[in-house]
Amino acid sequence: MATTGRSVYNSDALSDERYANQQTVVELHLRSIMCVPLKIKSKVIGVIYLDNSSQAKLFLKSDLYLFEMLAQQAAHAIHNATLYYQLLDLKKFNEKVVNNSPVGVIVIDSQYSLVSINDAALAVLDKNKDGIKLLGPNESPTRFQELIAKSESTKWSRMIDTALSTNQPFEEARYFHNTGYTEKVLSVKISPINKIPYGGDGLILVIEDITEKVIMEKYVILSEKLVARGEMAASIGHELNNYLAIIANNAELLAYNLEKKRGDKAKFNSQQIVENISKMKRFTDGLMDFSKLETEVISYDVRRLIDELLFSLKAQARFKEISVGVEYTGDISDIEIDVGQLQQVLMNLLNNAADALEERYKREAAAGNEDFVKKIDVLVSRDPELSIVNIAITDNGCGIPEHNLSKVFQLHFTTKKSGHGLGLSNCRKIIKNHNGDITLTSSEGEGTTFNITLPERQSQTTE
Repeated sequence: MATTGRSVYNSDALSDERYANQQTVVELHLRSIMCVPLKIKSKVIGVIYLDNSSQAKLFLKSDLYLFEMLAQQAAHAIHNATLYYQLLDLKKFNEKVVNNSPVGVIVIDSQYSLVSINDAALAVLDKNKDGIKLLGPNESPTRFQELIAKSESTKWSRMIDTALSTNQPFEEARYFHNTGYTEKVLSVKISPINKIPYGGDGLILVIEDITEKVIMEKYVILSEKLVARGEMAASIGHELNNYLAIIANNAELLAYNLEKKRGDKAKFNSQQIVENISKMKRFTDGLMDFSKLETEVISYDVRRLIDELLFSLKAQARFKEISVGVEYTGDISDIEIDVGQLQQVLMNLLNNAADALEERYKREAAAGNEDFVKKIDVLVSRDPELSIVNIAITDNGCGIPEHNLSKVFQLHFTTKKSGHGLGLSNCRKIIKNHNGDITLTSSEGEGTTFNITLPERQSQTTE
C-alpha cells in the first residue's frame, strides 16, 4: 500500500486467501484490518494502520471513507508542520546571515517603523540595541527617524519617499552622514519589498560605510596630482633655466664689452637681457592664468563635488570650529564642468570665508562677545527655465569694506599680509571660462556672500 498509495480494507483477514497464509496475520490472529496512506498530492509520506484480532467484520466500508478523510487531514497537518519548521530554520539562517553581514541591513514599513535591523546597521548609525523595538502584533515599534539626526531627516525622507512612490530601487552612491560624533560617507541602496511581517509593503535599506574607501581614493588622486605637479615643476624649471642661462651669459658679456668699450656689442647684450626677462614675464603670467590650462569638461554631479569637498575640509582643524550647512533646492542634475577647476574655486572661497570668520572671531572676543558662532552656509539651487545652477557661499565673517568691493577680483589685489592676489582673480577666470558668472555682496562687520552661476551645458568647448 505504501508503494501503490491505495487504501486496504478487509473485514476478515483469516478468511481471505490473500492474507490467510501470511505469518503476521496468522500469528496475531488478525481479523478486521484497515490501512490508509498519508498522501500529499501523489506522494505517500506515511500510513495509518488499524486492526482487530478478536472480531471479524468490525469495520464497515463507510468507516474506511472516514478513515481516509482523517488520514488526509493528518497528512496535511504533518506537511504543514514540516513546512513551518523548514521556514523557521530558514528564518534563523537568514537572520544569522544578515546579522553577520558587514553591510548594514534595515527593513521598514511604509510608515518608517522598524521591521528588522542588523548589528552592522546599528554600528554605521552609531546606535545600540537598547530601546530598539521592532514591529510586532503588540509592539509600539521604533521609527527610522529616531535613529538619525534631525538635520538629516529631510534627506532620508526624500530618498525613502522616492522609493516608496515609484516602487523602484533608489541608490545614493555617496551619502555624507553626520553621526553627531564623526562624519561618515555611506553607500545607500533602497529597494521595495512586498508583504513584510505584520504589515503591507515596505523597504529594505542596505547601508555600507565607505569612508575609508573614499579617503583612500582621495589619497590616490592626491598622489597622482603631486606626481603631475612634480613633472610640471620640472618642465617649468627647465624652461626658466633656459631663459636664465641666456640672461646670465649676456650679463657676463655685457660687463666684458663695457670694459672693452664695445658699445654696439654691449647694447646687443642688454637687449638680449631685456627680451628674455620679458619672455619670462609672459611665461609666468601664463602660469598664473589657470584658465589657460587645458580643461576637461565632463558631466558631473555638483552635489557630489560639494559634499566631497566639505567632507575633506571638515577634517581640517580650522573648519572643525565652523558650523557648515549645505542645502540643495530643486532637482539638481549633472552639469558640464571641469571638476578640478570648480573644486579649486569653491575651496578658495571656503578658505577665504574661514579667514574672514577667524578675523571677526578675534574682534568679537576682544569685545567680550563669547557667543559668536562661526557659520558658513552653502545653498545650491537650479533654475530649470534658464538651465542654470546657482551656488551661493555665505559667511558671517568680518565682511569686505565698501571701497574694496570693486577690487577683489583684480589680479594681485589682496588685503592679506601673506597674500598674492591670485585666488579670486583666477576664480573669476575659471567661472568665465565655464560661461558662468561670479558676483559678491558684503557688509563690513556682518559677512559676505559669493554667488556662482553656471550653465548646465557648455555651448562651446572651454579653452
